[in-house]
Amino acid sequence: MVFYGFVRCPDVCPVTLASLKNSYAALSPAQQQKVQVQFITVDPEHDTPAVVRAYLARFDPAFTGLTGKAATIDEAARQMFVANVKPLPAEDHSAHTGGQQGSGADNAQAAGAGAAQAARLHGDQVSVVDSQGRFVRVYGNAAVIDGTLDRDLPGLIRQYAN
Repeated sequence: MVFYGFVRCPDVCPVTLASLKNSYAALSPAQQQKVQVQFITVDPEHDTPAVVRAYLARFDPAFTGLTGKAATIDEAARQMFVANVKPLPAEDHSAHTGGQQGSGADNAQAAGAGAAQAARLHGDQVSVVDSQGRFVRVYGNAAVIDGTLDRDLPGLIRQYAN
């Protein structure tokens, strides 16, 4: 399972990774041996290997993370149909937050991320890739959180994992 995100993400990334943690934990040890959760950062300027490793360890030490050159990540994301839009610098970021108090950007700022980091747009889906690296299926964030991925995962393992 492949998820593109970034460490300073205020909302979607931690919720999705927590859901993937629960999905992974619900698998039998034999099933876990056939599944890899891979997080690919869309913010390689901040998300160094050490930063990504520390972040993922909070969810599950078995999760792996990738970072690299922005152009390489952007191309890989494009091929997986994942949006990755770096925010434009601006003085007023209310356009990203709707100007509402308690928005994701406000929460990220409280956690030490600036509005620019919080406003980064990226895909919120989890892609299932088989053991040969072929794209199998995509689950939107709602399907990850509502349990659809959990229900499908044992069948996907039987069908696609070697």
